[in-house]
Amino acid sequence: MINLENIELLVQRTPVDDDFINVVESALRLPFPKWYLQFLKQSNGFDANFLRLYPVDELVERNLTYEVEQYCPDFINIGDDGGGQAILIKSALFDDTSVYLVGHGVMTPEFMEVIGIDFLSWLEAGCPFPD
Repeated sequence: MINLENIELLVQRTPVDDDFINVVESALRLPFPKWYLQFLKQSNGFDANFLRLYPVDELVERNLTYEVEQYCPDFINIGDDGGGQAILIKSALFDDTSVYLVGHGVMTPEFMEVIGIDFLSWLEAGCPFPD
């Protein structure tokens, strides 16, 4: 179980099932990393303060809207900071557990900032953002 107790004003969602996850992975044409799947099976995204990790049913729309496949191939937009910045992770095609932050208007890897070197540790630390 992932410890989410350090996340302020956390509102969790009901976990999602494997069948729906498979549908979304197929639509995005990218596999989710095992550690992200672990999170989704505990909480289908959440809202906390201004931070929002999208529920699975919003992932396709958000990734299409922000043209993630075109500008950030192999990345998945999993949330936002409520202030115009996307939270991204790399797909399971890569051995990268980092959490990235990038402005919606400059959605390219060259402008990304690593905000967590490990997604699960970032969650357990309360989802800190850089100062």
